[in-house]
Amino acid sequence: KKRAIKEVMNAIHKAGADIESARLEGGEALMEIIKIVRKHIPAHTSDAIAASLSPELNVINYKQLHIDPKGLELIMKLAVEGNVIAEPVDANGLITNAISASSLLK
Repeated sequence: KKRAIKEVMNAIHKAGADIESARLEGGEALMEIIKIVRKHIPAHTSDAIAASLSPELNVINYKQLHIDPKGLELIMKLAVEGNVIAEPVDANGLITNAISASSLLK
C-alpha cells in the first residue's frame, strides 16, 4: 500500500507543479489545463477556471501539497459525520513522513 500511495502522491505533486507552471506561463499552457478541468468538470466555464487560477488572485494554489495530519483528521471526522465513511481510516498506518512534497519529487 505504501508504494501505491507514494505513486499516487507523486502524480498529484507532478500535476500540481504542472498547474502552477501553466498558471504563471499563461497562454496555451493555461488553456491545456483549462481543457483538462472542463473535461472532468464541464459545468465550470473556461473563464471561471482561468479566474480561479489567476496568479494575481492566487485563490487556489498547488504549491503546498504535503500531507497535513490535523487537516486529514478533520476531513476524516467530517466524512464520518456525513456518513461518507463508516469510521475514520488509520491514515498514520498508511502515510509516513517519507511521503511528503520534498521527498516525492527528488
